[in-house]
Amino acid sequence: MSARQEWAFLAAHLRAKGKTRAEIAQVLRERFGLGALAALRHAHGWSQHDAAKEWTRRWSELPKSYKDFSGWETGRHTPPLDVFDKLAEMYSCDLADVLADRRGYREHDEAHDGDPPQRVERAPAELDEVERVRAATESTLTRGTATAAVLDDIGDLIDHRAGECVTAPPAPMLDRLIADMGDLQRLAADRQPVAVLRHLNRFTSQLAALIGVELMVLGQVVAARAWLRVGFSAAVEAEAPPLGAHLSAFRATLYLYFGDAAEAARLAGGAVHAAAGDRGPVSALALALEAVALAQLGDLAGSEQSRHGARAAFERMDGDDRTVFGFSERRLAFYESRALSEAARRRPDRFALEAAFAAQDRAIDAYPPDAVGDTTLMALDRALCLVAAGDTAAACDLAQRTLADLPDEHRAPIFTEHGRLVARVAGDPAGRDLERWLAQPSLR
Repeated sequence: MSARQEWAFLAAHLRAKGKTRAEIAQVLRERFGLGALAALRHAHGWSQHDAAKEWTRRWSELPKSYKDFSGWETGRHTPPLDVFDKLAEMYSCDLADVLADRRGYREHDEAHDGDPPQRVERAPAELDEVERVRAATESTLTRGTATAAVLDDIGDLIDHRAGECVTAPPAPMLDRLIADMGDLQRLAADRQPVAVLRHLNRFTSQLAALIGVELMVLGQVVAARAWLRVGFSAAVEAEAPPLGAHLSAFRATLYLYFGDAAEAARLAGGAVHAAAGDRGPVSALALALEAVALAQLGDLAGSEQSRHGARAAFERMDGDDRTVFGFSERRLAFYESRALSEAARRRPDRFALEAAFAAQDRAIDAYPPDAVGDTTLMALDRALCLVAAGDTAAACDLAQRTLADLPDEHRAPIFTEHGRLVARVAGDPAGRDLERWLAQPSLR
């Protein structure tokens, strides 16, 4: 039984026993770690599409889509208080229930005694029975056609995972994605109508892409390449050309980060061609990747043309999406910064270096203070530019501080290898000191 099926089963069981939606949501939060908004939605048995339809039925002058609910539930977007109020009304609960996982600040009051709020215990006997029924039915899952509700739930889960991948540590994120893929493949193994199978192939493609991205961050290049190929093949089976183009862009990213700029440029160019006319994020992403790859190859004119093309494609997009499958203003600034940094390394005159440093400042300012991946790469790009400007001591100091400040669970090979590049190109005593620091067992 998949996690979502278990949530739905438990919620239905508790509704049948007369529990309120708020009580059911509390059980889902405590047992499965769901956020307050997601738990309340599942307490009603709704997908994000269902919740968006219910919202729009109630407040037709303020229509919402499943993307709004996904953004609120993953924390990518924080709604204003009046939206929380409407959510409480829609979910038949108190405002405190929809804000249950929001941080409080009582500890800032010097008169606060520091006692934590009392946790309401769930009813163990009730959950024991649910677990007994789940265990008895797990090996005899209902086989047959996946319903529209099941497909909606899988789509919601993948949207959630795509948002989580932006901030979650890569190793535990990979474990979650592999578990999700196992659930999806057990479902796909049943006989399904062609239309349903096409949906499942699309979901397989998306999950394979996310797995490939996490493996790339972990420095598992061969495995990442294999998973991205699987994702591309599944996109072809799903008859989803834009998704296939997105997989080509992800494959370009892998080659870009791990040393084959020519192959990265080829794959990015193919993705641009495949996504021609699409108003989604693929064209902007692929052009941005092409700009970085061409700069690495020394084709600075071509890089500038692709960089301008990426901005034009972004301005034609239908919206700003900060998940792995989206493209946002800050991601555009990130790739512009990387392209200009690569150009400055290859032509380190004053104007090129000033343009690179200015682009790095703009891009870093676009990210929140708790961002990890992109900002780390930009800081290391700055270190490489400092080497090009002749200040190797400052470059190596910046690289070491940047990597030392990373939380252990985020200090992945994609970052430490970039730090080793700084050490190699610096080459003088400062570079050798950085090499020795990077040789510590905890950083290998």
